[in-house]
Amino acid sequence: VDIIKNNLETEMLHYVLLAYGVIKYDDLKAKFRVKYNEWLSLIRLGLDKIAKSENNEVYSRLIFASIEGMIIRNILGMDNISVDKDKVNMIVKSLVMR
Repeated sequence: VDIIKNNLETEMLHYVLLAYGVIKYDDLKAKFRVKYNEWLSLIRLGLDKIAKSENNEVYSRLIFASIEGMIIRNILGMDNISVDKDKVNMIVKSLVMR
């Protein structure tokens, strides 16, 4: 139990330091912008492979925000969701096919 508690506290500390660093330091903020854009592009390319849509840019941002939210909730101990790759693929395909 102590190990789990320590890991959660460490993850929360990392998140707080990261948030502070991104807000305070422009060079770190710029690096995160580059990485975020890379991740968004990867999601968009994946969606384009499933089905081309003029809405894939919006879908990629929604998917990214969902993933980011799940990570934050997991760090805060609010959720511990095990993500099944096949279920995620099914959900993404159903979103794009609408």
